[in-house]
Amino acid sequence: MLERFPMNTARLHSGLRLRPSTPWRVLLPTLLMLLGGLLTQDPAMAKKDKKKDTVAKISGVVSDMEGKKQRDIQVEVVSLEGGETVGQDTTTKKGEFEIEVDGAGGKYAVKFSGEGFADFTGEVELIAGEEQSLDVKLLSAEEGVKNQAIALYNAAAEAHRAKDLDAALAKFQEAVALDPSLAPSHLGIADIHLQQGNVEAAIVAAERFVEMKPDDEQGKKVLFEAYRRGGQLDKAKAIAGDVDEAALNQDMAIGIYNEGALASQQGDYETALAKFQEAAELNPDMAQAHAGVASILYNQENLDGAVAAAEKALAIEPDNRQGMRIKYLVLDAKGQVAEALKVWDSYQALDADGAIDLLYRRADMDFQAGDTARAQTALKKVIEVKPDFARAHYTLGLTYTATDTAKAKEHLQKFIELAPDDPEVPAAKEILAYF
Repeated sequence: MLERFPMNTARLHSGLRLRPSTPWRVLLPTLLMLLGGLLTQDPAMAKKDKKKDTVAKISGVVSDMEGKKQRDIQVEVVSLEGGETVGQDTTTKKGEFEIEVDGAGGKYAVKFSGEGFADFTGEVELIAGEEQSLDVKLLSAEEGVKNQAIALYNAAAEAHRAKDLDAALAKFQEAVALDPSLAPSHLGIADIHLQQGNVEAAIVAAERFVEMKPDDEQGKKVLFEAYRRGGQLDKAKAIAGDVDEAALNQDMAIGIYNEGALASQQGDYETALAKFQEAAELNPDMAQAHAGVASILYNQENLDGAVAAAEKALAIEPDNRQGMRIKYLVLDAKGQVAEALKVWDSYQALDADGAIDLLYRRADMDFQAGDTARAQTALKKVIEVKPDFARAHYTLGLTYTATDTAKAKEHLQKFIELAPDDPEVPAAKEILAYF
């Protein structure tokens, strides 16, 4: 029986200009917008009318954004405290309006609406006996819709920064429905679909963005990654442009390897194996991809395939720890103990703690399976390298209980001396008392 040892599937990084291997961060800026129009209140224009100390007057001119005066615009003054309408007027041919509010005092909303224009509400403070003069510029209805889309986009960008991807996606999609020309929304949609694994939808949105912004580097990176994940490698290479093909293959291999590493961490070994193999095919010199294949095949008890992949990794990178570890485990599983220990010596020179832990676990498993002789060989090696490894003494002592009382006592006593608080100490003492 083979033990399922944890696989070392750390993520790799690339130095290439287009870097699909690292989780990119799409930086979505906040877009500037106008909420229906502009209202300017000039304190210098305020006038005092002693004859009407209880009345406040609002007057002004309404124009479009180009400064053309607008007639037939409905103007309504609403109390912010009570919500009731306290005055209203319609602009003249010159765009002028004038409203008197009796008993005024405090803050009021001034609402503007008219055919062909976006509704707009501003806020003013009224003082009895004074006149406030306003200069108002209104957005067209079309511009108003665009600003609604920008407001939705900004809310989506905020949700995106907060990593609330579902809420962000919904807002981006609402923004696109209102204004399909709002390019950043398409990029946001593509990014979220890609993060959520919806590759085809990501491609559609990213293509739309790149059509609108062909020189945008972020957009090209997202589309590159979407094509790569979708298996459309020719299109991915076309997006990469003048990048050397060998370097591009290496970079794509890193991205694919990282997907395999994530799959293996999640226990999806079939996907992990396919990704590692694909990465190795794209970049045959990628030692870590071959080592990843070796790890999966070993855990699937395909020993010949595992050792072949491990040897490929070691041929490329003689100090590859994962390749060494898998080669040791395969040789040990095949009963080639002497050869396995030679590989283990090389592994131990690179990663002493990892090698000792691996050999001890292997020995403990052999002991549990009843293969005492092989367990003793490995445990002696562990103690030779690390004499103060308490559990190795304990397990080695157990292997001798039926055949060599003196050696059993020696190692059990050493275990108690090294680890007096170990939970197995009472069991060790009981065995010693029996002797």
